[in-house]
Amino acid sequence: MAALHLGSATAGSGQRMSFRRFPAIVAAGFFALASPALAVTDDAALQQTSFATTFTERYEVGSYTGVLKLTIGKDGVVSGFYRNQDAGRFETVTGGLDGDQIHLDFDFNGRVHIDGTYDGKSISGSTLVGGRVYYFVASPQTS
Repeated sequence: MAALHLGSATAGSGQRMSFRRFPAIVAAGFFALASPALAVTDDAALQQTSFATTFTERYEVGSYTGVLKLTIGKDGVVSGFYRNQDAGRFETVTGGLDGDQIHLDFDFNGRVHIDGTYDGKSISGSTLVGGRVYYFVASPQTS
């Protein structure tokens, strides 16, 4: 079996072709192909919103507060992150929007799924974690 060598090759006319520019050519091709996709993604961004959030357990006093930053695309794809006020960690959030129905998946060392409604300003929903019901409210952040 012959070893692959990308140093040079012989063209059909007997001329030697150099592959020194090969990485640059591949990179240029990649960016040429990726650029339209990036433009579509930018055009697909419908809105970016910051929310003040609360998770409240159904039968307990107190709540967990945080900040949720979401981008909602025209195609209904939701992405962003959540930061718990107490822990300070950033967690990935993904989801989808169909009409006024929204679902969000928080990556809290395991997925927490919320089904709710979005009225164009606020999100309200609920989830079941460890057999306990939590209510979720996200209101536009004022500062």
